[in-house]
Amino acid sequence: MRPNVLFVEDEEALRMTVGDRLRSEGYIVDCAADGDEGFEKATQLPFDLIILDLCAVLRYVESAQAGDCGSRKPGRGLHISIRAASTSR
Repeated sequence: MRPNVLFVEDEEALRMTVGDRLRSEGYIVDCAADGDEGFEKATQLPFDLIILDLCAVLRYVESAQAGDCGSRKPGRGLHISIRAASTSR
């Protein structure tokens, strides 16, 4: 059974490049363009691993703290290995 990976990255070129590379290594890959989309996918589909762009996640956390994510349903916890990464610019 091939591992299912969610890759969250706001830069489209990097999202496509890394997604293609992971697929070439045999992973099933779903990509999200930001933390909000990543959260929705992560709570609706089973993933073995989530790889996050730290900046995309921080923007999601900031909007959640500001109350912009009021449509979220409580109690949808995730039990998965999560790795966050960011590139220096």
